[in-house]
Amino acid sequence: MDSALIVISATSGVQVGTEQCWKLAAEAGLPRIIFINKMDRENADYDSILNHLREKIGKKVLPLELPLGQAENLAGVIDVFNMKAYKGNGNGADEIDIPEDLKAWAQDAHDKMVEAAVEADDAVMERYLNGETIPDKEVMDCLIKGIRQAVIFPVLCGSATKNIGLGRCMNAIIEYTFPAVLNDYIVKNLKTGEDELRDSNAPMAALVFKTTSDPFVGRLSFIRVFSGIIKADSIVYNASREEDEKIGNVFTMRGKTQIPMSQICAGDIGVVAKLQVTATGDTLSDKNSPVAFAPIAFPLPMYTRAIYAKKKGDEDKIANALNRLTDEDPTFIVSRNTVTKETLISGMGDQHLEIIMERMKRKFGVEADLKGSYC
Repeated sequence: MDSALIVISATSGVQVGTEQCWKLAAEAGLPRIIFINKMDRENADYDSILNHLREKIGKKVLPLELPLGQAENLAGVIDVFNMKAYKGNGNGADEIDIPEDLKAWAQDAHDKMVEAAVEADDAVMERYLNGETIPDKEVMDCLIKGIRQAVIFPVLCGSATKNIGLGRCMNAIIEYTFPAVLNDYIVKNLKTGEDELRDSNAPMAALVFKTTSDPFVGRLSFIRVFSGIIKADSIVYNASREEDEKIGNVFTMRGKTQIPMSQICAGDIGVVAKLQVTATGDTLSDKNSPVAFAPIAFPLPMYTRAIYAKKKGDEDKIANALNRLTDEDPTFIVSRNTVTKETLISGMGDQHLEIIMERMKRKFGVEADLKGSYC
């Protein structure tokens, strides 16, 4: 991925999972945007959450939006950069002036935003410290530079259930974190055995990062292309398994809707159905220039239970469903106990296995019981 959106509840603040996600994103050097959700909830306190963020994450957390109203009175957001308020109207937002009682709050946030932004560029900061007024465009350029370099972390806010701030959040992901040029990447050259730094102009290289199973379409492979192009109705080389793979139709997903594409270009994510030999973590590449991405490190399952069909005669259906689900989730493993003759399923914990059971019922129409507990 190129960036991360960290979503935080306005009522519960920074939790253990938030810190874990932040640490992983920091290790990968990713730009991060923070979205404070549920600002329409009772007891939602923006300043308190912001202080909590700074305590847990650091002082480079920078609010670019303030809530227009609090709790059940949330009506929209205030754009700190443009010093305008946007009041939700059900289908979007109307631009309005910032209410008088919120102007001082917004102005203080705007001034702090300018100070933080100019720090991303030494030349601009020197002019600012000498008393020069920095034009808005230069401030925005500095802000984007700081965000993309992961030294400034913008904070947005809103309410998903009221559709407040979501469109602005989506636009911010594109405007603030989308790289001006595609990032270079590292792969292992399978001919030389050495690691190589490549860019988007290199021969085709793509990573299969996710697999899902559709009861009607079959296996769907999600592919991120880092360089080159994958065309529909073509042959690619699976460098991980040293086999050719036939590509049929390619498409992108919008929810459950499949939108046909003629090709997947560098930087894009596409989906291909019914690949025969390809699994999650595999590298697809040009056969004349075979490369491999570093394998995805999946944690080992820690919790095991025995699974039994709820209805007699459903054993084959369950076996088929479990096989499909293991394709989707490499941290989910199915095995057989030769002593007790039980089918065992293993995952990261009880909640993980409960989710697997729910997926099996929803996607494949079959139910099962879990018995025993083995760690």
